Amino acid sequence: MLGTYLIGAPLWATVVLGAGVGWLAWPSKPEWKANLTFLACVAIGFGAAGSLAAMGLLQRWWLLAACAAAATVAALITVEFAPDLAADYRKARSRAARAESESRIEKWADGLAERGAWGDLVRAVTNRTESYERRRAAGHTLHTKAGPETVDLLISELSAGLKQPTGTGLEDLTVALLARNDPRAIPVLADAFVARVVLSQWQGSLAEALGRSKHPAAVAALVRMLEHEDWQTRSLAALGLGLASVDDTRPALTKALDADPEGIRKALLRAHTDWASTVVKEWSLGFEKAMPDLAGMPVSEMVDILRQLCHAWTTQSAAQHSDKVLAAKASADMRRLEPIARWIGEELSRRGGIDEMRRVFSLVGSRPGARTLDMFWSGIGSWQG
Repeated sequence: MLGTYLIGAPLWATVVLGAGVGWLAWPSKPEWKANLTFLACVAIGFGAAGSLAAMGLLQRWWLLAACAAAATVAALITVEFAPDLAADYRKARSRAARAESESRIEKWADGLAERGAWGDLVRAVTNRTESYERRRAAGHTLHTKAGPETVDLLISELSAGLKQPTGTGLEDLTVALLARNDPRAIPVLADAFVARVVLSQWQGSLAEALGRSKHPAAVAALVRMLEHEDWQTRSLAALGLGLASVDDTRPALTKALDADPEGIRKALLRAHTDWASTVVKEWSLGFEKAMPDLAGMPVSEMVDILRQLCHAWTTQSAAQHSDKVLAAKASADMRRLEPIARWIGEELSRRGGIDEMRRVFSLVGSRPGARTLDMFWSGIGSWQG
């Protein structure tokens, strides 16, 4: 009897250890290796216990019952975990295959770069029949490893691609050319900025590079994009012009500031140049002179202006995908009224602090757009939208 317990104890310890490992690892880390470890421990433990029972070493009825119950639980757990094991194993194999494929493609692109086969990399980027992975790897290699000798090739390919209705790989070519920092590339990069062939993260870098170049073609492209319908594009164009600091662009910037006061003003100030700050300051003085007399404005007129702004916000949001004409009119009203609304908030804060602001805000009413006004006033005095 003592021998039975001495032989069975380590086996049951193995079972408990395997169950504990599986129970701890499976919920938080459903990896097939953890599940497999758990099932292996359970199988080893109960298989050994079953062997002991078959040999007649476990003759106590309660031990036999325990073995039967444990085997049943193991079977149920196996049925529950087996599909997860198979799915996790397939995912692991898929990830491994994908990693191997990416590594092979990266070696292919690096090999072309080492041999100086830049033309092959450019053709891979611009070839629509190439796989996405190969085009991406070729583009990354051009961006990070192409030398000065590739500038003429990149300029030629990007210029030709921009002339096509649906050019392929234009973003990769633009980014690669931008990284070369060659003045000869500025005209074609200006065309790429106008065509908006790169994502916003690179569009910003492109606008800054064009502005710092002060090239006439770059300045002309930035001025042109001040009137683009996309507010981010307008802001990036203003940022580039702020960096360029060309006096001939003042009229265009003043017009843009009148149409989009908040966006263009912030973009110019992000340039951190004395010229851009002066442009904003001069425009602000003229704009404030044309503003209504807020100090003497009655509350009823303030409420009417704030309600107009709430209506413009709501209309622009509702019509931006259905009625472009109405959305454009609402956007123009927003750009005209937003500076006035902020100055109204500052005037109310000066008159009676946050209590006066709350009183006037309550007069606006719980109409659509009121919550936007609440957030718009955030930071004025003690107001927290």
